[in-house]
Amino acid sequence: PKVEDCYATCDLISSMYKVIESKNKDYITNPKTNRYMGLHRSIITADGTLIQFQFKTPEMYKINQNGITEYWEHLRNQGKTTASQEMQDEVKKMQFYQFLDRIGKENLSFREYSDEIRSDILSKMIYVENGDNKVIELPEKSTILDYAFRTSPDNAQFITGATVNGEPVGLGYVLDNKNVVNLSYGTTPIDLMTAGDYCHTHYARRKIGDLKQ
Repeated sequence: PKVEDCYATCDLISSMYKVIESKNKDYITNPKTNRYMGLHRSIITADGTLIQFQFKTPEMYKINQNGITEYWEHLRNQGKTTASQEMQDEVKKMQFYQFLDRIGKENLSFREYSDEIRSDILSKMIYVENGDNKVIELPEKSTILDYAFRTSPDNAQFITGATVNGEPVGLGYVLDNKNVVNLSYGTTPIDLMTAGDYCHTHYARRKIGDLKQ
């Protein structure tokens, strides 16, 4: 019934069985960009059976089933007089809005702006995670270098290496849903003349072009 019950029950399950740490997800602390929330634990039973538990409050379950409109209905049912403002605040937390706000502050032509929205916001998306279990939303076919420019545009040119699910990969590695990505940075910039070859997103290619100037 409550968030604390989700964690308490999860801890109980974890104490009873062998836990698969790599599959543990805390989407309560770090909700997905579509507002999905829940606590996931995967265990192996004595006979080798793999089971995933998902812990959610009734409110989380309804939101997960019916989408963000259910979340707004939840706010109204709480009797909050500022529900409309809270809805706006929730939208502002979403990554697509933050990215839209970012490029809106740059000196782009109408063509550049519309191309970037079409390529990097309105396309099919994937969801990967960083080392802190935060979910990062990216256009499908995004690479390591796209990820670097989306998450840390000021440092992306200084990337020295990357791992996906603990395995080293190159800058052009194409990411997929549920990949766990870790990047390392140095002080020497990458070769900007060829960096664009490792990018899929319009945003990353434009940023590389700006750095060349």
